[in-house]
Amino acid sequence: PYIQKFKKYKLNDFSIIKNNYRPKILGKRYIGIMPSPRRFETKKWDSTIENLIRLLPENSVIKLHPAYFSNKEYLIKFNNIFNKFNHKNLSICDNSVILEAEMLFEKKILYGPMTSLNTYAPLLGSEFIDAKIY
Repeated sequence: PYIQKFKKYKLNDFSIIKNNYRPKILGKRYIGIMPSPRRFETKKWDSTIENLIRLLPENSVIKLHPAYFSNKEYLIKFNNIFNKFNHKNLSICDNSVILEAEMLFEKKILYGPMTSLNTYAPLLGSEFIDAKIY
């Protein structure tokens, strides 16, 4: 709200994005949103990841917060816990997946804690389910 009006841009035409972005998760309708590790306590990693996995239907994907890709230790820790609890054939999106762009190509159902995606998903024809996972 404090950004000056001349610095704000409102996009009404997303065709440039659709023409330049190639979707990577077509056919994957259900997406779990993993919050930044700073959002939950270190001792709650297992329960947070398990709670997200429990919510998701079989063959869903999980989109990790960029913090996991910028810190190798976080990514290793996440993968170890994920592999321990993943009994649903879930997969992890690679870091190049842009969910807002993916939603331009097909409706998605996103599960996760509070994020800006709860605003963008409905605007892009998708659904966001607020999940208390930590």
